[in-house]
Amino acid sequence: MLDTAELAIRCAIFRKESRGHHYREDYPKMDDKNWRKQTIIVMERGEPKIFLRPPIYTKLLPPEVS
Repeated sequence: MLDTAELAIRCAIFRKESRGHHYREDYPKMDDKNWRKQTIIVMERGEPKIFLRPPIYTKLLPPEVS
């Protein structure tokens, strides 16, 4: 559980916005233009590496995408 909590915190710090339950006082608003992406974590040599990829929509598209 601690490993999962650490990775969630790293992702929240990585994103320069507030989204969902990750609220940041230094970035109080959502920024869909720059941050509507999936955050991916992979372990490389025992260290987490964070990167982004475009979201994969399987059911409904947001209005500005459709």
